[in-house]
Amino acid sequence: PNAAYLNYQHCESRIWLLDNSSRMNVRDSHLGRPGQQVPGSIQRIDDILRWEELEECVRFHTQMASQCWIPSTYRMVNDPSSYKTEWLQGREYTLCRGNIRDVLSEVEEIHSVMENVHLDQSRCPLKYCIRALAKEIKASAQAIAARDRNVTVIICTQGRPTTKDGDVGSKMMRDFEDELQL
Repeated sequence: PNAAYLNYQHCESRIWLLDNSSRMNVRDSHLGRPGQQVPGSIQRIDDILRWEELEECVRFHTQMASQCWIPSTYRMVNDPSSYKTEWLQGREYTLCRGNIRDVLSEVEEIHSVMENVHLDQSRCPLKYCIRALAKEIKASAQAIAARDRNVTVIICTQGRPTTKDGDVGSKMMRDFEDELQL
């Protein structure tokens, strides 16, 4: 069997952690689109928001996951409703975790959330999100391993973690790096 098939067989689920902070509102990304002049070519589009590039990536992967039945979870770093209050992690959106008849509506919901997100929070408390995620995975790790399966975590971020209050600094970066070692 090929590597893609083996990966599919052993993948229990994919968990995406999506940075929806204001730093994703920067135009330094790129997209590829089918070329108009040469058949089969790809045209590079520059000056794209980081979020638009991530949205395109998530759109592709949700389509693939829905076709291959790869259970996936998408989580925002920030809950959009907590902008003026204490930080809350964004809710999760699931795909291929229930009935096959729900897949189309699950894909549509994830795409709608991605299209309508507000990138207005300066907070990007990745450390806290990763800690919560690690705790969840550890709780089911034995059962997943017993099935000879794994969980893939995809962290999509602009790379500058903050505290829950939006503060930055070298200590915060060290704390974040320490959290990744768990």
